[in-house]
Amino acid sequence: NPTPSPAPAADDGPGDAPATASPAPARLAAAKDLAERFTATWLNTLNKGAAEWRAALAGYITPELANQLATADPTTVPTGLIGAPITVTPDGDSLAHVTIPITTGGTVTVTVVLDVQLVSDVDWVKP
Repeated sequence: NPTPSPAPAADDGPGDAPATASPAPARLAAAKDLAERFTATWLNTLNKGAAEWRAALAGYITPELANQLATADPTTVPTGLIGAPITVTPDGDSLAHVTIPITTGGTVTVTVVLDVQLVSDVDWVKP
């Protein structure tokens, strides 16, 4: 006699969702808003010393990114304003990459950790 197969496990809720699930639209909208505010602050280096510039960014970034920016020189940040269109690309259910054109050329891609709504990475691609 063959042994019966075990019954499939019952779905006990959203915790069983695959890692590739898309984040809720509201979380992506919040990530876009955060990325825009962060980028505006990141670009705003005029008449700011390094310590003042980093302090302005502190409320938007993860501790890991704060450590990476601890020796960053704001004079190396591009000048310009936020352009359009801004695109948001989910990365699984936990991250979003927000790509923001800069009016003077190039793009900034900001990675947002959705659970804590903080920026974990910023990457400027020159024109």
